Amino acid sequence: MYFEIVGDITHAETFAIGASIHEIARLRKLYGRGRWRKRKGMNEGYEVSLERRKIYQALPDSDAAKHRQIRVIDESGEDYLYPQRFFAPIELPQAVRRAVLAVV
Repeated sequence: MYFEIVGDITHAETFAIGASIHEIARLRKLYGRGRWRKRKGMNEGYEVSLERRKIYQALPDSDAAKHRQIRVIDESGEDYLYPQRFFAPIELPQAVRRAVLAVV
């Protein structure tokens, strides 16, 4: 797995502990038992791939919803988890919905 550290990580918070971590069995098998925590943090020097006031497609993810997260396809074209508070759900008329999804 490749990743790059692009700056200091701040505002770290735990959003899953132990059995509530989706991949806990695999993690324990690979790395052993322990006090597993799934955490996220913000990088102040790196903008996330979101634009204000833009409509984003959300993907169903019941595990994410339990932790007040939403899975969204962002500007990179990949799906990532974001805090639900970043978004406001909207209802589109069927014709508008079809038109929006046609360009995705």
